[in-house]
Amino acid sequence: MLVYEGFDQQPASTSQVIGQSDFNSKLVNFGAVTPNSAGLNSPMGIAQDDGSVYIADTNNSRVLYISDPNVSLKADRVIGQPDFFAFQPLVPPSASSLYWPSDIAVDSKRNLYVADQLNRRVLGFHFPASGDAATLVFGQQDFHVNQLNEYGVGTPSGGLAMDSSGNLLVTGNLIGASRISVFDVPPFP
Repeated sequence: MLVYEGFDQQPASTSQVIGQSDFNSKLVNFGAVTPNSAGLNSPMGIAQDDGSVYIADTNNSRVLYISDPNVSLKADRVIGQPDFFAFQPLVPPSASSLYWPSDIAVDSKRNLYVADQLNRRVLGFHFPASGDAATLVFGQQDFHVNQLNEYGVGTPSGGLAMDSSGNLLVTGNLIGASRISVFDVPPFP
């Protein structure tokens, strides 16, 4: 993952790289056999929140949180796995597990929303810390179900956004019916 500076200049140049030791490396998980706090495996989503960064580390079935990428490019927190070294999806799903997170969004109150693609849901975390469980689930009847259903999000296909009213918008496919679902976000418990 590259960080660019100087968009007012042509061409913009990269100033940092996250998930690799240098600009020329292309090793999964920073070259380690298992994930760690510095490596990535097919990141698909990124969101910024007051200078901190969330990264959907898709193939490791987790989201990483970097509190200040100007200080360290290693993650401070991991969401969706019990620690930085785990990467297996939990079956059946739970409120603290992820399976192929494809996108993320952060609202104005620093709450995190994760498109948990292969669990066919979106999870809402109240400004999470490592190991925290989600307190909201969209697209499934509870945290332990991942079945296709006509009222859910289908398979969130990589797009999450918050609108100006605080609603959650989710792109998804459901048995051939491509659509965008709009969810009113209830207050976090």
